[in-house]
Amino acid sequence: MEKARHAAEYERASAAWDALKSNPSAKGYEKARQDFELAKLPAKHAQARAELDRAIKAADAAFPSGSMPYSDFRTVSSRI
Repeated sequence: MEKARHAAEYERASAAWDALKSNPSAKGYEKARQDFELAKLPAKHAQARAELDRAIKAADAAFPSGSMPYSDFRTVSSRI
């Protein structure tokens, strides 16, 4: 989700900058340049990483330790 939003923001900023970059005296030139520079920065994934971390910890807590020997797990997972 974040990646798609970031890509859309980049495309919008890039189009705005492309329309103005050849005319430094155009209205909105500096804002378009700044928006484009910001859009080139990597997407922020901190929230998604935190949610994934919480989900993994919840799954680990819900799965009883030692309830399935590793050899059994390999057998089951190889059939999927």
